[in-house]
Amino acid sequence: MKIVTIVLLLFCATFRSQVPEPIDVTYRDLAERPSDYVGKVIRFTGDYRYGFEWAYLCDSLCRNRPTGVWVNFSDNLCTGSEKKLRAGKNNKFDTLSSVVFIGRLDSGGYGHMGAYPFRIYVTCVQSFTLMSIPREL
Repeated sequence: MKIVTIVLLLFCATFRSQVPEPIDVTYRDLAERPSDYVGKVIRFTGDYRYGFEWAYLCDSLCRNRPTGVWVNFSDNLCTGSEKKLRAGKNNKFDTLSSVVFIGRLDSGGYGHMGAYPFRIYVTCVQSFTLMSIPREL
């Protein structure tokens, strides 16, 4: 029995060490050096704007979007993510939220008509807070 326990502990320790720790990034990091993060698991902290035909990351209040990062969600999100996303649905034409997403950054053509050169494939929603969109946006 002791041997089985030891083998299981070693297996779990080995498996845990293979899961990459996310790299903490902001929108500014992505805008300045997107290629540094392509193919890597990131923890994005910033704003997420979504609506009729858009779902993208942006800077504070989405005033500037030089680097288009589309947002896709995995079908297998981490525990608690679905509840946070449901709380963010308000059925408005245009919505802004402050978020913390964990996911992989990919490059290619994504989103509406392939207009976004990058996407984050979200696997976990750690935080999701609805915000008001200022009238000037």
